[in-house]
Amino acid sequence: MRIPVVASILLTLGSYTAQAATSITIDAKQNCIQNAITPGPSYGNSAAFQLATGRYVMSLSTNTLSCSGGSGCLIDAVHVVGGMGSARWGTTVTKQPTVVDVGGGGTVLTLWSFITDDACADNSGQATLLIQSVN
Repeated sequence: MRIPVVASILLTLGSYTAQAATSITIDAKQNCIQNAITPGPSYGNSAAFQLATGRYVMSLSTNTLSCSGGSGCLIDAVHVVGGMGSARWGTTVTKQPTVVDVGGGGTVLTLWSFITDDACADNSGQATLLIQSVN
């Protein structure tokens, strides 16, 4: 009984790593959406990317995102929105792997990724959003 369970776990882990990975660079200033309540102009834009319908594991592989110019204010989460699946209304991606389903009315769908902050102008650094297919 234990062997089939262990084999199925190893098979599942293999499916997470066997597929080619895609990576998106998230910039602390350029991909920062400023809080709507904060006075002043808005700042950046989301990073748009497309994925085929399917299941993906997303995580932040390298992360130097910081608010306040790198003075110890780590930004440890990136928001992913779209795709008509589990991220349709938004999901948060950190260094811990997050499963995201992309589905809907087409074979390739657009998703957007960004960070949020009260003041984006003093942010620094970048993060790599790693996307691996598990289909």
